[in-house]
Amino acid sequence: MASWRFLESEADGQIWLNSPAKTWAFIEVADADRQRLMVATKAWAESHINEVKGPRTWAVFAAMLIVPDGTPQQLRASIDAAVAMGAVRHFGHPASSSEPAA
Repeated sequence: MASWRFLESEADGQIWLNSPAKTWAFIEVADADRQRLMVATKAWAESHINEVKGPRTWAVFAAMLIVPDGTPQQLRASIDAAVAMGAVRHFGHPASSSEPAA
């Protein structure tokens, strides 16, 4: 099973865990490709998507894992589950021929 860590530091990760609706964090998945991506909560993503409804007409999201809102322990468990299921493996890889074209 692949593991993950906060990319900058555990202390930076703790800042996100303490205020997940206000910010995001970078994680690195320790798989063969060393995937790096942003992780944010549903509340954070929704707040930024809602900004597009106002005077700003665009939003940019990098490769991002969105997890349910929750306690620090629940957030870590959500990341663990996504990594264990291989949910982050497709980042940075072209779609396979079995996937529908966008």
